Amino acid sequence: ASVSISDLTIYSLVDNVTGISTVLATNMVMENLTFSGCQYTMIFDRGGGANISSILSTGNALKAAGGFKAWSSTDTTTNTLTLPCYVSSINIVNYVGLNFGNGFYKPLMFFRRAVGCFVVNITASDLYNNMPSGGSRDGIILENDCQGCQFTNVLLAAPATGITVRRGSGIAVDPSFCLFAGVSIDQPHTYAINQTEGNWIRYDGGMITGSGYTNQAISITNSLNTVISNLTFNDFLGAGGYAISLGALVDYTLIYGNTFQDVVTIINFALAATNVLISNNTFRLFTNQSTGTATNARFLNNIGGTSNSLVGGLTVDGVAAATTTDYTYTGTVTGLTTS
Repeated sequence: ASVSISDLTIYSLVDNVTGISTVLATNMVMENLTFSGCQYTMIFDRGGGANISSILSTGNALKAAGGFKAWSSTDTTTNTLTLPCYVSSINIVNYVGLNFGNGFYKPLMFFRRAVGCFVVNITASDLYNNMPSGGSRDGIILENDCQGCQFTNVLLAAPATGITVRRGSGIAVDPSFCLFAGVSIDQPHTYAINQTEGNWIRYDGGMITGSGYTNQAISITNSLNTVISNLTFNDFLGAGGYAISLGALVDYTLIYGNTFQDVVTIINFALAATNVLISNNTFRLFTNQSTGTATNARFLNNIGGTSNSLVGGLTVDGVAAATTTDYTYTGTVTGLTTS
């Protein structure tokens, strides 16, 4: 089916309203839409090929703002036509979640078994004080066999957890090959980013600020080939205020080009992560550069702290590093010009 909806406001004063819901729909254009008081703004169950732009989700005097959901309600093909068990090619540009004063009913955005979705310019002014039970809502959840999704220019304020990447319910498949670029998260109540499962996930650029909170900015407990780069971490000063915490099932992680200031612990090796390189970062005003133990992990070429130290062993180009000063140049460079 081909569907086009534009320049429309859906206003709800009753419970459990979904603004737009589709099942196995394709070729959709939705633009300039306002949803007020809806539990969900839009739900896309499988199908895909949608261009969604200029969306406002807000509450009203009686009801909270709603969430967006793109997912597959099944993990298997559904009939003899082998209809897919994914939702794909959902492009979202300029999506705003506005807290009217009574918060949100659902997480701002939820994706399950989504493939090739492109999400740009997303903001939620305040994910706190939510109906019906108070507290904070999550920002963006990426669950199960999501593949090749990109989220760019995201601003989330006061979420429970800003970004969640997880296996979730259903078959045991993790999100993979997804990018979060230019993501800023202010005052997360639990985590800024919490990845319990996921492979080849990259977080690149943005501001993560905690206002003295005692929680962890980023927690990665299960991953392969994760990159955390070009982020600024500030003000995670309470007890347990880790900038980044890595668990035992974390393998091959690159942490580079970040700035850390006013944090208790920069890197917490919670349960012996393996193969971690922390390089070319800036450390300022912190208590612990690292806590815990790891295997094959190294701090290298960082400004502030101990810039070149081993945590566990390290193999570089197939050769074991014997001391904490391996690969450190201590001489001077002359005759160098820059332009």
